[in-house]
Amino acid sequence: MRDAVKRLGGDPDKINPICPTDLVIDHSVQVDVSRSTPTALRDKTQRAGGGGGGGGRGGGGGWARGGLGLGEASVEDRPTVSTPGSKAGPWRRPERAQWREKRLGASANIDSNSSPSTSSNIVSRDSSSSNGNNNSKISSSNNNRDSNSNIPNVSARLATSHDESVERSEKKPDDFITAGTPPTSSYSSPLSSTLSRDASQPHPHGKGETAARLWAPQQAAKGTATSLGMLQRTGLETLKKDTRSEGFVGPDAPPTGDSTPTASQREMPTYSEARSPIQPSPSTEFGRLSQRMSSVEMSTTEEYTRTGGQSDEPSTISVSDVGTSHSTAIVLPDQSPPPSVLEASTPRTTPPTEPSHTPSSIFNRGATTSVSLSSTSGTASCCSCTPTCGTSSSLQPSLTTPVSSPAPNSLPASSLSSSSSPSAAAVAAPLQTVSPRRPCAVTSGPGSSPACAQCPHSDFRLQNKQCPFHARLTTRADALEQNQELEFSRNKERFLFCKWGAQALHNMLIVPPGLGIVHQVNLEYLARVVFADDGVLYPDSLVGTDSHTTMINGLGVLGWGVGGIEAEAVMLGQAISMVLPEVVGYKITGTLHPLVTSTDVVLTITKHLRQIGVVGKFVEFFGSGVATLSIADRATISNMCPEYGATTGFFAVDPKSMEYLRQTGRDEAKIALIEQYLRANNMFRDYNDASQDPVFSEVVELDLSTVVPCCSGPKRPHDRVAVVDMKSDFQQCLNNKVGFKGYAIPQEKQTTTVPFLYEGQEFTLNHGSVVIAAITSCTNTSNPSVMLGAGLLAKNAVEAGLKVAPYIKTSLSPGSGVVTFYLRESGVTDYLEQLGFNIVGYGCMTCIGNSGPLPEEVGEAIEKGDLVACGVLSGNRNFEGRIHPLTRANYLASPPLVIAYALAGTVNIDFETDPLGTNAEGKPIFLRDIWPSREAIQKVEKEFVVPAMFQDVYSRISKGNKRWNSLEAPASDLYPWDLKSTYIKSPPFFETMERELPGVQPIVDAAVLLNLGDSVTTDHISPAGSIARNSSAARYLAARGLVPREFNSYGSRRGHDEVMARGTFANIRLVNKFVSKPGPRTVYHPTGEEMDIFDAAQLYKQAGQTLIILAGKEYGSGSSRDWAAKGPWILGVRAVIAESYERIHRSNLAGMGIVPLQYLPGETADTLKLTGTEKFTLDLPSELTPGQLINVKVGDGRSFQAKLRFDTEVELTYFRNGGILNYMVRRML
Repeated sequence: MRDAVKRLGGDPDKINPICPTDLVIDHSVQVDVSRSTPTALRDKTQRAGGGGGGGGRGGGGGWARGGLGLGEASVEDRPTVSTPGSKAGPWRRPERAQWREKRLGASANIDSNSSPSTSSNIVSRDSSSSNGNNNSKISSSNNNRDSNSNIPNVSARLATSHDESVERSEKKPDDFITAGTPPTSSYSSPLSSTLSRDASQPHPHGKGETAARLWAPQQAAKGTATSLGMLQRTGLETLKKDTRSEGFVGPDAPPTGDSTPTASQREMPTYSEARSPIQPSPSTEFGRLSQRMSSVEMSTTEEYTRTGGQSDEPSTISVSDVGTSHSTAIVLPDQSPPPSVLEASTPRTTPPTEPSHTPSSIFNRGATTSVSLSSTSGTASCCSCTPTCGTSSSLQPSLTTPVSSPAPNSLPASSLSSSSSPSAAAVAAPLQTVSPRRPCAVTSGPGSSPACAQCPHSDFRLQNKQCPFHARLTTRADALEQNQELEFSRNKERFLFCKWGAQALHNMLIVPPGLGIVHQVNLEYLARVVFADDGVLYPDSLVGTDSHTTMINGLGVLGWGVGGIEAEAVMLGQAISMVLPEVVGYKITGTLHPLVTSTDVVLTITKHLRQIGVVGKFVEFFGSGVATLSIADRATISNMCPEYGATTGFFAVDPKSMEYLRQTGRDEAKIALIEQYLRANNMFRDYNDASQDPVFSEVVELDLSTVVPCCSGPKRPHDRVAVVDMKSDFQQCLNNKVGFKGYAIPQEKQTTTVPFLYEGQEFTLNHGSVVIAAITSCTNTSNPSVMLGAGLLAKNAVEAGLKVAPYIKTSLSPGSGVVTFYLRESGVTDYLEQLGFNIVGYGCMTCIGNSGPLPEEVGEAIEKGDLVACGVLSGNRNFEGRIHPLTRANYLASPPLVIAYALAGTVNIDFETDPLGTNAEGKPIFLRDIWPSREAIQKVEKEFVVPAMFQDVYSRISKGNKRWNSLEAPASDLYPWDLKSTYIKSPPFFETMERELPGVQPIVDAAVLLNLGDSVTTDHISPAGSIARNSSAARYLAARGLVPREFNSYGSRRGHDEVMARGTFANIRLVNKFVSKPGPRTVYHPTGEEMDIFDAAQLYKQAGQTLIILAGKEYGSGSSRDWAAKGPWILGVRAVIAESYERIHRSNLAGMGIVPLQYLPGETADTLKLTGTEKFTLDLPSELTPGQLINVKVGDGRSFQAKLRFDTEVELTYFRNGGILNYMVRRML
């Protein structure tokens, strides 16, 4: 657009967002890797941590891979006092202390360079996405990872004993002691550290802040968190085989500087019961170490050189040789530098814990195996008890942040617990299993059998029999890191373009890859509810370039999705225009059955409202039943608004909204102001008070007690199926003729079975076999109740001995790092991973079609048997061809049901009568045996979904990651187009544009490119998934020198019109009445030849022929995909005649200058006997009015009238200008 303004003589610098704009890069990640092989795991144990996945910190540090590599997070984000094995970095800049104090209060905030999936430490960062003068936010969609930044000068005041403190000066960024990032359990953070507050010592600068006291790792006092601070020097000759705990590569020491702890470096409120006091370290003198890091493909080498004292050659140490004594801290010898490389032993997974099939008893289990960080190599230690683990590395209890009930603003620390009594440990974590104590090496001697009853360290309990160190060496981290590495390498050009926009355009915030899905980020962080602007308060509002922007309606913010074209105009100052809608009141009463989830509710509402018909209307929910729904439940219902067709699905603000703002860490003063403002303006609702119910255009009602567990499918989100009817419904779909509920499979072929070999085992596929099971999308992954429910179901399934078949492509893609945090802290991540639900990325992923390839053997079996294979996902859309080309049936379900169907391996099952499988004893296990109770889920949610979790994740919202921060965007006002790029290309929309306004001309003798039926979605028009090898786009890319593995997806190539034009109507499930089979084919009428749609469009363009499209009901339903309008425009389409339109797509057509016409009531292409082979002339008068009737002449002499669906004068203005983009350019001249 800037180029066009300059070409036409205007000032390109005028092209800037006039309102603060939040661009969140989210849903582009593809699930290339869902599970990793043992070989891959072994390889990754020695790889660099490098990427560190997303998780809401913009990616964080280097342990997302789960191996022993050294992280590459931002130096500014590294902890001042690191945990054993983590990088020590500078203190936070003191000038930010007041902001952190205000934001986080007294909650501890020691930073960590690992992502929330690997650390429970919090960092505070002022990352406000906009200022007080915001009047709207614009959110845009796409995904990725890590963290990096410059190193500031730092200072710290270090207390080395009760009575002695030492001040040191830090001048250079590399003059501080560093160490590798610790691996941590997927369900715990065993190596966390904090600073303990000493109120008796004044702040050295007289600012009232407390000095930090650093402690040795022994026993913590009640109410304090453990920390590892100044290291003891005991004169040992060497580090090797003596002073290490898992992954620790160097001394844990603070920077040697005149450092003052800021307000955020304070004692963390902990989850723990009482611990014995941690004894302070004796005074110690440190030489300063400088660090140089170099990453290589399979390992990261970290070299330490002492800058004060004698230096020796770096040594190498194996984790299996490492041990740490309980009675001493990690020891740095006087003369020996730390080693440069860690070598990990091959991880070996332990058997699952004993099964328990009584959901109600899950939370009444005691503590688990008592463990010490000792080595079998002869290191002195207290306890010889070790986890069931393939190496001799074990965990020292005193290095762990204890766990107990969270304070209101507490940090979600480790799930590992310690206490001074067994009873205390038993209640410390909800997912524990009592195990007998092992002998104590100190009290009983080696080989003795008495229990460790008197050992002061024996009360330290581990949640799972698997060592937390090796629990981190999982397929989850490997899959996540691999997907993110692939994503960044594929989309580097796109990210550069976004980064250029951030520096070239004013008033724009780019939220880097890896934070999460835009809607969840908005709900948890960006949304204000009420704005404050120079003393003026007004309600928050939002438009977003994704149809599920409506999710924010659940928090009481009015917002909806618009096309990307319209969003661009809003950013540049154009107002939103719309016809005043009807408001339908949806009254909710009653309460939910204990087995029913919010997903079941929203699927029920979706079917109900689709039947009623609310397209283009506002829906507002009210009634006493709303009061029983959490904000997450309401957001789930609002999120699916596009699926039931409304513009918004609104919930007014009530006390639960205020509770949610507190839970997500919003400022208390702002929360009070929001409530005061809304009450003063009668906008604060009490859903139990019927006198407050508004007056609506229409009222419909739902009794929550009538809702039952259900799914939706196999081809549309509003085709709801009760779970009890699933087996019979699927069988009926096989019998029905081809349609939204049918496949027309002959009776003799319905029992087809195809055997195949996968990883050396024989399996079989049938009709209904599940080959994709994905917990994904913004709809459900933002809801703790269903996510934790899925985790608890996974736990019960693992304990019952159930497994998911390895050929099923399972994945877990959370909407934000917060989800990763509470899944890990509650202890369920490990169980999800054991079933194959590894975290593969943060974004829409499978829901948007980025499911990635199926195993080759599976794909061949499906094609060989022409099977109706199935995908089950917790997404919001399941249109044909969207999820995967080979899954002809796709069902939407709650996260727990996704796991249930994955365990069953088929949707052709009745859970009431058919077992999921059998345990080791041959006992059948039914779904009812492992389904968690609502009370169990609520207990875990209350304990682990806490404000500090949200504060931690979003403290890095604008920080980015190493890869992102390493990108150097062009420093120019105009983007320097690379003519060789296949990702970014100057668009053709302004090539023929002139300064003068063109007049409206009739469309004469237009040919029909496509003759389509009902419910043609934007996925049919402009798919976002993988580029098929036999497609027009593939041929174009191959001609440019790319090989198939470099094709990427259509969604990733939206910046290149040549690829997107060839991808228009490229969906393999597109049904065109001109051809006999589904697919991206049509007929070129002048010759009668069948060919690819793009090729036919090119022939029409060469002949100078204008094109139109004929369609049925709900044309353009689904995603608010602007390329579904841009693509047809490039092909030469200038009008569409349909029975009805989805709101956003109709708006996009108007914005591109394509005429949307609608058949009159009772008329269709069939009733008018239109075959599509005719020529059409549209008599468009020079003076148009919204909604007027247009005369359409058919080439054979017939004619009919159609309604012009330009609904406002503004849309007519756009059309007269040739589209909204041309209109905005002319405004800038």
